Amino acid sequence: MSSYGRKNCNHVWKLRDGIREDECVGAICIECGAFGCYHDAIESGISHEDFFNGDEFKYDANINGKWINPYIIKRWLYIRIGIAGTHGTGKTGLAKQLAKLLNLPYIEEQARISFEKLNIKDLDKAKEDSNIFSNFQQDIIRRQINEESKHKVTGFVSDRTTVDNYAYYHANTEDSPFMQMAYANIAINNYITGYDLVIYVPIMFPLEDDGLRNKGEEYRELVDGYIKEFLTWNKNVYTIKADGLENRINELIEVINKFKNKGVLDGQENTWTR
Repeated sequence: MSSYGRKNCNHVWKLRDGIREDECVGAICIECGAFGCYHDAIESGISHEDFFNGDEFKYDANINGKWINPYIIKRWLYIRIGIAGTHGTGKTGLAKQLAKLLNLPYIEEQARISFEKLNIKDLDKAKEDSNIFSNFQQDIIRRQINEESKHKVTGFVSDRTTVDNYAYYHANTEDSPFMQMAYANIAINNYITGYDLVIYVPIMFPLEDDGLRNKGEEYRELVDGYIKEFLTWNKNVYTIKADGLENRINELIEVINKFKNKGVLDGQENTWTR
């Protein structure tokens, strides 16, 4: 009497805690999200003892009229990808194309939005006023976390991570140690829990003016160094190797397919190089 899920699935039934189906103990398939009951599990070959002594799953959700098992979301359906790296490395084009191919929401770089919303005309001049610049940096990370939270169930591809936000803040701030620690805690906590996979894009190209940040190569490398240092706080970080958008996309599609097929999006295993 199973429902939902895939008809051709070799169901792996688990006890669905606190649920009864037609006066029978509820079950759930952790491969496709099908609902069933104790009798479905027994018919599939699982023993009475294994069924009742295994893990209990309490997941129920209904998103846009489609039942979704959040346990499966972590393993198969959706992925939260952050694209990290200093400016001038090709992250934006990569993030946009990857989001399009994976049919995931694209989160644009929030620094540019903050730049406009706060009516900052010249970032170098803004740095001369510590209050203005501090507000600018704090606005960026608030916007970043807010945009990611909108898509935490469906998944996303984000141009930047909160580690990037913190790296730029760290490279420029004149805030008090207390404020710096508070910013770091917010950025790091979100970075550890907010991304299933982080793609680090290293410096491969000469620096071009992006209309926002410092044009010096020394500053770009300084920020890149901070980002690489902070990236170690997330287990699942993959360093892009290809140079050129098409080659990078091909590389990442292969990486993401392997990543999903191994079911390690919840960080149970670190298989990626930094």
